[in-house]
Amino acid sequence: MPKGSLENNRVQTRMELLREQIRLLEVGVAGLHADNVLDLLRWRSEAEVTVAEAEALGRDLRAERTRLATIDNMLDRHATRVVTLAARRGGLGSAREKLAPPREHWWWYLDETVADRLRHSVVRAGAVIIGVVLVLLLGNYLLNTFFGMSPEEREAYGHTTMAEQMMYVGEYEDAIERYEQAIEIVPDLPEAWVALATLYELQGRDDDYRAALARAETLVEDPLRLTLLLARQYETVQLLDVALAYAEQALEIDPDSAEAHLIRGGIYDNLGDREQALADFEHASELARERGEDALYVLARTRMGMLMQQGDLALPGGTAP
Repeated sequence: MPKGSLENNRVQTRMELLREQIRLLEVGVAGLHADNVLDLLRWRSEAEVTVAEAEALGRDLRAERTRLATIDNMLDRHATRVVTLAARRGGLGSAREKLAPPREHWWWYLDETVADRLRHSVVRAGAVIIGVVLVLLLGNYLLNTFFGMSPEEREAYGHTTMAEQMMYVGEYEDAIERYEQAIEIVPDLPEAWVALATLYELQGRDDDYRAALARAETLVEDPLRLTLLLARQYETVQLLDVALAYAEQALEIDPDSAEAHLIRGGIYDNLGDREQALADFEHASELARERGEDALYVLARTRMGMLMQQGDLALPGGTAP
């Protein structure tokens, strides 16, 4: 067989293999679950090798590269879910020890990416958390002084406080355990049920997710309140696309909700859209001031100041925060 025919056959074989690999990736990334997540990452590495080989044979792969870029964007956006699902199959660290993937195959290192993002979120939100803690401490003081929490309620809220901290640093299994302990003591804790719905969905526990969400819906009759709780929880676990959708839904319910603008601003900040984040924080502060919501006003102005300290940003009217 002539040499040119052999080369053409090799290129054709590589292209057929690559298209099949991309098809598997597109299907897999659209239906992530614990049983396919490590296979999905392996297929992505194999596709990268196939692309390099086909390009070395002179093939124009811009269309295939575009499809792979879309897959990569989805892996990055769902990094937390990928890491959580992989943990149920031994974790990415264990997989790396077996396969020794190069650093260029960044999808095998998504656990490190998620950890870095969580650390950055903690630093970025540090001042806000201090403010929130002060508000919560005052609230707890008032509850205990004037309304008198029962011992059971205090124990349950202790579990939820620990669970919130665990969620923030990515210790999701421990957070679930704490929230479940809380609702065993006090079954009607809406925030705990919302958090559990979020965590169950993150782990692919679909039946538990639906049950927890249904329970939350019965406890939180105000649709705006429920939507805001969901937006906050999904932001905490870095499912930012879902969090943003809930924030947008909250603003459809009440376009003048200062809290909804504050939450959406935080999500935009996490997504790297600093200008939109600043606009939301500014609008949240104006709405909070008009409505006399002092705590929200302080939080919004604090977030504005933290964001503007990063440089290259100014308020629409050129005013200082």
